[in-house]
Amino acid sequence: MTEALQDRRGWLDTTQYRLKDQSYSFGTNTYFLYVFPAVRLALIAAGKEYGQNDPAAQFMKGRIQVNTLLGEHRRVLSTDYPIDHDRQQEALTAFKRQLEDTPFDERLWQSTGSLLLRIGDLAEAEKTLLHCLSMPSCNRDMKADVYYDLACVYARLSKEVNCQHMLQNSLQLRPINQFFHDWLLRDPDLEGMRGKAWFQILLEGEVNGLQES
Repeated sequence: MTEALQDRRGWLDTTQYRLKDQSYSFGTNTYFLYVFPAVRLALIAAGKEYGQNDPAAQFMKGRIQVNTLLGEHRRVLSTDYPIDHDRQQEALTAFKRQLEDTPFDERLWQSTGSLLLRIGDLAEAEKTLLHCLSMPSCNRDMKADVYYDLACVYARLSKEVNCQHMLQNSLQLRPINQFFHDWLLRDPDLEGMRGKAWFQILLEGEVNGLQES
């Protein structure tokens, strides 16, 4: 039943909107998750055949758990904080444990893959991030992040062609902004690729895009 919700057609989530007086209001950091009533009722009816009373409720509960968990460990996933190996391992253990309970949450797969990249377990990071890409619930914004992390994985593995392909994919999906352009210039994961001709061409394209926007 949980798999039936993976393509996002029956629910939505955001940290920018919430329901108020039958309408959306903007400007909250509270995690908002909503399963459309028709979908929830259909799943309740189907779930009776499998002894599940309210599959959508279990789905929502799992996503809220993941949202809380990622909030607790957000610092180890940020490039703005110093590396803390103990906290990284603590977070990785917690993420892997949560994956056993909520294996269909794309955010958890993306965060686990990103953390594995930071730890340096590149083979596991690649496998985890590729799995995230294959999930129907992995949306456009997340794909941009996953492609970028995969580019970093391949850069560190000296797989130049793979790195170029993944970085191009990320740049096609990610809105152009000055912060991201500056990060491309200083991300240590991409250090081995910055001298490549194709990388310089990508940077020039980003500069032109910034000037036009």
